[in-house]
Parts: sequence; C-alpha cells; structure tokens
Amino acid sequence: VGYRRYISTQLLLMFSSVVIGSTGAIGRQVIRNLAANPECSTVYAVTRRTVDFLVQRPGDPSPGGNPSEQAKIKCVLIPNLADLSLSHFLEVTPPVDVGFVCLGTTIKAAGSKEEFRKVDFDLVKSSSEVLVNQLRVRALCLISAVGASKSSMFYYSQVKGEAEDAVTDIVRKSEQKTSLTIIRPPLILTPEGRDPAALGGHNSRASESLSQKITMALGLPYSVGIPSDLIARVAIKQNQDALSKTPAAEASVQILDPSPLATIAKTLVSS
Repeated sequence: VGYRRYISTQLLLMFSSVVIGSTGAIGRQVIRNLAANPECSTVYAVTRRTVDFLVQRPGDPSPGGNPSEQAKIKCVLIPNLADLSLSHFLEVTPPVDVGFVCLGTTIKAAGSKEEFRKVDFDLVKSSSEVLVNQLRVRALCLISAVGASKSSMFYYSQVKGEAEDAVTDIVRKSEQKTSLTIIRPPLILTPEGRDPAALGGHNSRASESLSQKITMALGLPYSVGIPSDLIARVAIKQNQDALSKTPAAEASVQILDPSPLATIAKTLVSS
C-alpha cells in the first residue's frame, strides 16, 4: 500500500507544458529548463520551424544533448501563429497543465508600431485564449516588461499593459480556474549579449550590449538586470507552485515586478 501511495504521489507531480514564443531569449530557456525538469513529462514548443533547443553540456552522452531531455520536446509547427488553434495539438488531450507566453519583439525589429502591436498584443491575446479556453491550462505565465501600463506615455509600455489586461480578462472570464503569473523583468541578460525588449523597445544593439556589460561588470542586483535563464526558472517555479495548490474557487492573478522577481530569483540561486 505504501509503495502504491508513493507511485501515486509521483504521478501527481508530473506535468505537461506548452510554450508560445519558443525561440526568443526567454522562451528558449523555458524549454531547456522544462526538458531538464524531472517532473515535466512533455514540452510542446510552438514554432514556425523545427528547432534544436538543447545545448551540449558536460556529461551529456551524445553531441545533440541529453536524449531523454530531447525526447520530451515536441515541436508544434505553425507557419503563422495567428492561425493557432486546438487543431494544431492533435496528439494532445486537454487539459495541458501549464502554459508560457513568451512572445515579444520591438518596434524597431517589427518595422512599425502596427506590426509591433500584432505580435505583442494580438498574438499574445489570441494564443492566451487558446491556452486557457481550449487547452485549459491550470497555470499560465505571461512574460511582459517592466513599466507595462495602458496609461504609460510610451507606446511600447502601453501595448504591454493592454496585453496584460487582455490576458487577465481571459483568465477571469474563463470557466477554467487558471492561475496567472505576469512577469515584468528589468534588463534581460542573455548569453548572446542582447536584450530585445530593453529600454522600452527603442534600443539599438549597441546600447543593449553596453547595458548588459555595465550591469554585469558592476554586479548590480537582479532588480536591475537578470539572466534570461533565471527568468525562465522563476516562470516554471510559479507555474509548478500553482499546480501544487488546491484548485481555487476562482482564477488568481499575480504580478512580479522587478523587486519580487529578484527575491524569488535569489532563492533559486541559493537553493
């Protein structure tokens, strides 16, 4: 009986996940960390093309990374994310346990304010609707940006704030009692030396690289600059914590601004 109870407990801890925005600075790290997480059974990575998300690490048995981690990642190929629907997840039986929306670009990269809004508002909203109302995720994490507010004087921050409000509205109106975490990271420190969302979307590559170098050289706190890998780990922790709780009577929403984000990040680094 004790053995059966143990097995039952272990099965209850396993979870499946979907990541939208899989190839970005944070989305890629979310997938890598989920693949390495022994409690994550499957990672559905929504992409426009097949992508190798894993990197060779010391001790990996093959050049392509750990085979058991690679086997968890299922690429869901969608040439146009605006067409995302439940039909793209033919091998998935809802509900999926957790979802991550890591979409984001800059006005400069998008080419115009209109194209920027299509990604950071329209796609964020439509993909969240699929995750919550069709895949029925129990926990959802949205990667937003510091200063996000629909009343901001900056267009970038306005759109980010409107997207947050739209996703919050989806969660609260859904019959699925989804737990939502919105993460507003400060300067994102990436292995490539670039932060595509820094400085409200108006930055140049030179200013991104300089900002990262100064942040790392001065040893500034995580509330000023935080590695993309650590943001991913916080996002996963928040969703896992939500799964471990008794289902709530209504949807819950938590916003992590740079300060509380830094506090959680410190606990992960020290553990």
